Amino acid sequence: MTEAEAHKILSASSPLSPGKFYGSTEQLALGTGLIYAAIRCPVYNPEDRLFSTMELPVYVLTHECDVDQDNDRSFNEYLTVCPLILLSEFLIVYEEWMQGADNLGNFLSAIANRSVNRLMYLPPGPGQLQYGALLYLNNIVSTHICEFESVKPFASVSAYGLEAIDKTFLTTFCVRKQIVCRLGLKPPEPLVTFRSSTLATARATLPNRWLSYMPWCVRVAIYHLDQREQLTFLAP
Repeated sequence: MTEAEAHKILSASSPLSPGKFYGSTEQLALGTGLIYAAIRCPVYNPEDRLFSTMELPVYVLTHECDVDQDNDRSFNEYLTVCPLILLSEFLIVYEEWMQGADNLGNFLSAIANRSVNRLMYLPPGPGQLQYGALLYLNNIVSTHICEFESVKPFASVSAYGLEAIDKTFLTTFCVRKQIVCRLGLKPPEPLVTFRSSTLATARATLPNRWLSYMPWCVRVAIYHLDQREQLTFLAP
């Protein structure tokens, strides 16, 4: 299977709009939503059972305020990123392992329609994202801010793209209530409950760029208006 063929399968199953997913990188400080081409990150080697480092394309997760070097405070020198898996690399590793184009195609379709929570498909964009890429949400790593000196992002997600990524993170990691219930334990008391009317008001009145400065879980609460009457955050 070629990259173009894989992209065709992914695009056919993805609900995302590529034209709305990316925005300008101009005048944006290092922080959430930026995509860089080659940042040194830790990579685990199962054979040696040791970590080495490698330059990888990455999506930045840490908020810009938490790594702003103009803020004179401690613990602002590391940030978290999620390495991108380019389609060319994905096909090299998994095409033979999945034993056939049909199995691979079905898996790609499941990724694109979000049936596989641990992976997210980023649609085609600038630079290395000609055919899109995959975010492996179980492979979130940290690196030092020095790795971003003298380098510029080649892409940035828009408010629309940020919403889609945040929703995927919420689905993947914020499932504690379902896990607790499945184990037969008593669910924790709600930490705070947002009524849908409150969320709708916030979404209608707050500028999109201002929303991007909120913690990601709050952004998702505002964006994620579905058929339920309320959205509840659980205490840790």
